[in-house]
Amino acid sequence: MTKVCHISTVHPRCDPRIFHKECVSLAKLGFIVSLVVQHNKEEDVEGVRIIPLPTPTSRFTRFFLGRKAFRAGLKTKASIIHFHDPELIWMGVWFRIFGRKVIYDVHEDVAKQILDKTWLGPKWFRKLVSIWFKLNEKFCSLFYSGIITSTDDILKNFKSRKSIAIHNYPNLELIKKAKIPNIEKKRPAIIYAGALTELRGIYELIEAVGKLNGRVELWLLGIWENSSYETKCKEAIGFRYTQYFGNRSIEEVYGFYKLADIGASVLYPINRYLTAIPTKIVECMSVGIPTILTGRNYLKNYFEDNAIFIEEYSIDNISAAINKLITDQGLSERISLAAKKMVDEKMSWQKEANRLNDFYLKILGDQAELIN
Repeated sequence: MTKVCHISTVHPRCDPRIFHKECVSLAKLGFIVSLVVQHNKEEDVEGVRIIPLPTPTSRFTRFFLGRKAFRAGLKTKASIIHFHDPELIWMGVWFRIFGRKVIYDVHEDVAKQILDKTWLGPKWFRKLVSIWFKLNEKFCSLFYSGIITSTDDILKNFKSRKSIAIHNYPNLELIKKAKIPNIEKKRPAIIYAGALTELRGIYELIEAVGKLNGRVELWLLGIWENSSYETKCKEAIGFRYTQYFGNRSIEEVYGFYKLADIGASVLYPINRYLTAIPTKIVECMSVGIPTILTGRNYLKNYFEDNAIFIEEYSIDNISAAINKLITDQGLSERISLAAKKMVDEKMSWQKEANRLNDFYLKILGDQAELIN
């Protein structure tokens, strides 16, 4: 049995990809798994040893959290260190110096994200920061034993001989176990679960629902970007037809999906989202509800005819797409059945877990033993 340690100084303990998918799957496959993460106590959860880190009070204190994570990772005596945050790329190099196998799990194309972060300053400065990060990432990656990306597009940024895309597909076992919530539904429900941010088009989605004058309702689950954006959304006319259920566990979210009628992902057409695969939409497809997506060629090729695409981004067009699904039941059922079949056959986490196991064994080679 081989010890492995996952590390994140940013993500929560119950992160769907890190904990529920990767850590729990590896534990079931026979690895001894630790997770170093922000938490309030040390405990064992579903075969995974949780090693707590304190919650930072600012960006400045978060910087020092990496040092604590490094020491905690060393103490596990793990053969493989698997880290998940871009700010830890140099920490990964130090783990290699200390003789550990290291995997860098790339959830997002950070260099692209930087270009859209207006708070960093003017475009020319963001471009410089983006280039600086990309160079650091490429250099540090030379030292890693393996690189895992969440999409095929991000995979193109790394050397193929030691990198692989492990897609963030839904865990069908968790979905089957999820319980439907005991809530009243008076009309067809559209659901969005995830970060409630401006760039994810939450305000536009609320207003689009409002244009349908009470024929549908919107369910929102997640954490608001900030209080001012929350206020803006709650003051929108469409919020009278919206229910906000707060931040829920992944198991609870799956239950809400089962009760909803339409899934929606109306991301802004910006650099960071042009080739992103909305995980929540694949989850909606897995329970057999039709979905609405921002029209992007990458997604059209990916999902083919298994969703409704919004060609021109506007509130009116989002509203029209919703109306199309609630008025044409035949179309809605055809899309739902085709999408569910696609997920069952090609997009389940169960298949990705087997690929993750094979990748670990490849990295370990003849050294699949405990570090004493």
